[in-house]
Amino acid sequence: MRSNLLVLCCLISLASCHRQFYYRPAPSQPEHPQIIYTYGIPSIRLNENGIDLAVDLTSRGQRDMNVRVAIRNQSDSIFTFIPELVRVYGYDASGRKTPFQVFTAEQYIRRRNTRNAVIAGVTIAATVATVAAVVNSNSGGNSNDNNNGWDNDWYWASLAVPNMIMVPGTPPAPFNGPVDGLLRPHTLYGREELRGIVKVQARLGFTDKIMVEIPIDGGYKQFVFDRRERRF
Repeated sequence: MRSNLLVLCCLISLASCHRQFYYRPAPSQPEHPQIIYTYGIPSIRLNENGIDLAVDLTSRGQRDMNVRVAIRNQSDSIFTFIPELVRVYGYDASGRKTPFQVFTAEQYIRRRNTRNAVIAGVTIAATVATVAAVVNSNSGGNSNDNNNGWDNDWYWASLAVPNMIMVPGTPPAPFNGPVDGLLRPHTLYGREELRGIVKVQARLGFTDKIMVEIPIDGGYKQFVFDRRERRF
C-alpha cells in the first residue's frame, strides 16, 4: 500500500512542478523590432512590407514550449504560412547551438493523446491497487471516502489562442485561427490575420538563448529570446 501511495504522490507532484514561464526578448535582435506586451507577456513585433508579425515564447516546465504567432496581412499580396517550417534553435552557456524539435499539429496531438493515456492508465492502476489495499487492511468493514480527483490533461491544459494584434486607427482584420490553438498551414489573403501556437520540444541545457525563425513570404524572420521568468 505504501508503494502505491508513493506512486500517486509522485504523479501529483509531477503535475504541480510543470510551472509556466515566459522568455524575454534579447536586447540584441537581428532586425529592429518593437516590443509589445499582452497580459504581461512580451512579444517581438515586426511590421514590414505590409506584414505585421508578432512572436512570443512561453514554456510549461523545462521542455514543453509554445511559440505563439500572430500574423496580419495588410498588403494586397497572398502568401501561405506553413507552421512546420518554423525553426527553433537553442544555445548553451558556451554558445553551442542545437535545433529543437518542432511539431506539426497532428504530431503534437498524437503525442499528447499517448501521454494522456499513459498517465491515465498508471493513475487508475495505482488508485485501484491502493483502494484494494486499504479495504483489505481495514477491519470491521470500515472504509474511508476518497474524493481525490485527478485531471488527466494537467500537462496539456495550457493551450490558449494568443490575443489579436491591434493596430491603432485601423479596423480589425478577419481572424483565422484553430479552435485547439495549434497552427496549421493557411493561406492569408489581404486584410486577413492568423494567430495560434506552434509546439516545440526544447533540449535541456540549451536554453540560455533561443532563436525562433518564422517563415514569411519566401524568407525567414528571426526573433531572439534569452532570460526565462516565472509567469505564475
